Amino acid sequence: MSAIDSSTEVVKSAPEIIKAASSSPLGIFALMILVIGCLAYVFFRGSSNRTKVGIFLSMLLGVALYGVAIVLAAQPPQLGTPTPTLVSIDGVIVNANGGFPVSLATVAAAGNTGPSTTDDNGIFHIKVKTQVVGEPIELLRLTT
Repeated sequence: MSAIDSSTEVVKSAPEIIKAASSSPLGIFALMILVIGCLAYVFFRGSSNRTKVGIFLSMLLGVALYGVAIVLAAQPPQLGTPTPTLVSIDGVIVNANGGFPVSLATVAAAGNTGPSTTDDNGIFHIKVKTQVVGEPIELLRLTT
């Protein structure tokens, strides 16, 4: 295949290339770099070497920034620090021998708003601050 045939193929597939590239912000950015490069070639082909070097360095900077944009776009989004959430926990304290409810037991957990005391049926209600809803929370039985 000659250079003329390959350039003809590129020209024929140009609309498909442009359509595919314009479907994403980075593709549009790449098209902008190509268009600016072509315009620079047309406008500055008769310029001095100093001007050509300046244009080359500008284009090189554009390509470098494009590479940075691709790397940043490929990284997963950074999540901020989780906000503590107040979770209500209801439960029953029973003894190990027979599973009978334990009344007046004090229950606490790390990050809670204060200890809770079980009622006559061993039931307690406590509020706990947690970073992730659904993570296990260790309850402590302090006194009976």
